[in-house]
Amino acid sequence: MFRVALTFLALTMSASIQPAVAQPAPAFEADRRPITLLVGFAPGGSEDVRARALAIQLTRVLGGRSVLVENRSGAAGTHMLSQLAKSKPDGLTIGSITASALVYAAKTLKPNFDTSDFSYLAGAASQPYCICVSQDAPWKTLNELLAHARKNPGAVSYAHPGIGHFSNVIIEVIARQAGVKLNAIPFRGDADSINATLGGHVDVASLASTFVPFVKSGKMRALALLNEKRLPQFPDIPTIQELGFPISMKSASLLGYGAPKGLPPDIKTGLEDAMKKAITSAEFKASLERLDNSVDYRTSAQFVQEVNEVNLSAERMIREIEQ
Repeated sequence: MFRVALTFLALTMSASIQPAVAQPAPAFEADRRPITLLVGFAPGGSEDVRARALAIQLTRVLGGRSVLVENRSGAAGTHMLSQLAKSKPDGLTIGSITASALVYAAKTLKPNFDTSDFSYLAGAASQPYCICVSQDAPWKTLNELLAHARKNPGAVSYAHPGIGHFSNVIIEVIARQAGVKLNAIPFRGDADSINATLGGHVDVASLASTFVPFVKSGKMRALALLNEKRLPQFPDIPTIQELGFPISMKSASLLGYGAPKGLPPDIKTGLEDAMKKAITSAEFKASLERLDNSVDYRTSAQFVQEVNEVNLSAERMIREIEQ
């Protein structure tokens, strides 16, 4: 009896000190761990507001699973993408994808990632971009502004959200094609750029959709759209192409979401399906309309194709301004 008890005790102790066996990650549908959605720009900007609207809808689509937005601003959005590229491809970290950070800033700032380092989940939206001045500025048209800059090299300053940002690169291309020298002043985001323009600290600003309420209220004057087509709400604002600048504006619609490359197939499919439902929801559409953005859902494959097209276009633009 004593020998049996010792044997039982030995077996019990042996079992208690066996190394723990790692448990496999739960299937995507059963996983309730929170998802982190990274944003590469400061709180309050259009990219941040879009991401927060999407996070609400993803949480709903995923049955209450938390989707938490974290801002990792810096280096025109490339700081966040560097962190996203290094994240574990387990579906718990996703991020916003914009042309400015992924393509333009990446080519000028040379961060430690490229377009092949991500799994592209979906395209989500498009937004207007515009060259604006304060209402009391002396220039009524872009050509008047450029004529003044031509006579006064370096005297005209413009605000933008960071070196290498789409808004920075496009103005430099316009300036080069027009034969003028402009003084580029970087700010943390559109809100600061608008304040600097209205306060007379800079002459002009290159802005995303944040310009709309200021133009509607009469505080700012829009000189040219950096989009492929005119806007229905502003039919009198010409596009940059209409003003004689043959520049591709495809970049304005490269707004979507991705994850680190190497996602397991079931997780990638689960995230893609959830993205589609969230992006095409009536609630997300209403949120974007309040931003003067439009829903523009693209599948993963369509988004990848768009990234490749914009990448080629950006290479041509950057080569032009570096010559």
